[in-house]
Amino acid sequence: MAPRQQTRRTVLKTISTGVVGGVALSGTAAAGERGLQRELAEVRSATAAYNNPANAEAAGYHAEEAPPVCGMGYHWMNLDLAMTFEVVKTKPEVLAYGERNGNLVLGAVEYAVPKGPEPFFPEPPEDLFENADPEWHVLELPPEAPAPTEELWTLHAWVHNYNPEGVFHPTNPRKLFHPDGCVGDH
Repeated sequence: MAPRQQTRRTVLKTISTGVVGGVALSGTAAAGERGLQRELAEVRSATAAYNNPANAEAAGYHAEEAPPVCGMGYHWMNLDLAMTFEVVKTKPEVLAYGERNGNLVLGAVEYAVPKGPEPFFPEPPEDLFENADPEWHVLELPPEAPAPTEELWTLHAWVHNYNPEGVFHPTNPRKLFHPDGCVGDH
């Protein structure tokens, strides 16, 4: 009977270790999610003034002359930030605005850096967000674009307007990000 009890004890210890480990891991995941929410709140706070496009313009952001992009809306770029070739979480290179009742509505910030060999970014930037590993996307630029490379690494963070597809999804299916006359995708 002793060997059976030992086996039973071993099984119970294994199960309890698994439960404790699972609880610890879920606690770590919850802490990571809280950390990400703090990071997103930091970005939202740093860019809140740009809910008013006049403030964005005063800060160096300018509307692109291209039509709005379906799922993203209107892009406003800050060329001074874009030409630094560095990524700063609270200083996005691009703002994405939707449209509601004829008014621009800030939806996302977008990070955009040149893709290419040094001094550019051969790989997408890492660790922009400490508590998430979002997927960067490659944007091919038209030949006439005033950029040092033919492609950009881009990342949207929908910190000002809810995106049912996820905070880092490149497009937002909501109507305000599909203004009349929008074209293609980014």
